[in-house]
Amino acid sequence: MKNIILACMMLFLSLSVFAQDNKEKKKEKAHEKHEMMKGHGEQTLKVDNDTHAMVYADKMTTRLNLTAEQKKQVKKAQFKRLDEQKELKEEYKTSMTEKTDDVAGENSEMQEKKMKIQADFKEEMKDILNEVQFSRWEVMHERDMKMKARKKASMDKEKNSKL
Repeated sequence: MKNIILACMMLFLSLSVFAQDNKEKKKEKAHEKHEMMKGHGEQTLKVDNDTHAMVYADKMTTRLNLTAEQKKQVKKAQFKRLDEQKELKEEYKTSMTEKTDDVAGENSEMQEKKMKIQADFKEEMKDILNEVQFSRWEVMHERDMKMKARKKASMDKEKNSKL
């Protein structure tokens, strides 16, 4: 009888240790994922612009039934947009490290540049896609931009609540 009780206790202890270890691994994975997703303006998982543009072109090809030539042009346009955004982000980081009196003005200027990049991209897409494809793309793009804005607002709110 003692042996059975002892065996049950050993089994119980080993299961609880295993569960604890599993819990720690899950926590660790969540932290890794969070670290990779940090900096919502950066490419998730540190994907380079070329890969990101290719994935975007593939996604648009599937959703909008693009031709091979359109896919190539979409990839090029997306790469250009990502590159311009990256340059703008670097410019913003540089300007934030320098002491200036007109922070609001600089932020406004950066926002205008950001909007211009988006408008230029939209124009390029309009030239690449036919009317039906463009109208479908526009709906998808607007939805994506709204989701991105909500996510950013949520992250900013979370960040401010921790301060």
